[in-house]
Amino acid sequence: IRNISDWVRGDCKILYIACEMGGKAIHQRNVAREAGRNSIAFTQNHADPHFHDAIVSIIPTQGRGIEFKNEPGLTFDKLRYLITEASKVKKVDGVYLDYLQLIEGKDRSETEASFLGRVAQYLANAAAQEDIFIVYAAQENREGQVRGSDGLIMAADQAYRLEMNEDKDRAWMKQ
Repeated sequence: IRNISDWVRGDCKILYIACEMGGKAIHQRNVAREAGRNSIAFTQNHADPHFHDAIVSIIPTQGRGIEFKNEPGLTFDKLRYLITEASKVKKVDGVYLDYLQLIEGKDRSETEASFLGRVAQYLANAAAQEDIFIVYAAQENREGQVRGSDGLIMAADQAYRLEMNEDKDRAWMKQ
């Protein structure tokens, strides 16, 4: 599995929880990426006369198995509910959470690091208990470390980092 588009084409059923960018914008990015185009063309006038044809040819292959949930301000309690509902009611194969650091609901006595570590450990436990995969994106700080907690990495079975070339026009995941 390389990306969300691969998951969808592989007939996986996925819940994508979008805590920052909305599902429509994420879907547009995926479609544009598969078409070899820049997603900004969806919202701005573009010079590419073939943009429309390229997008139309990709759309039938996209979105069959993915449900987007726009959840700005998502609390830990609601996250637990969404994952349980996705697993037990919607029978998803997996959940993608974008971004872990945007989850709200820490106790006043708790540090941000311990809260995020607790959320990450819940995700690891839920994946095992519900027999689904859970992927979460986490932001890095300026030093290239995961923001918030080592617990985010320690709870994960695998961790990947987004790498980019100098021109920032190509990106890949590195373990």
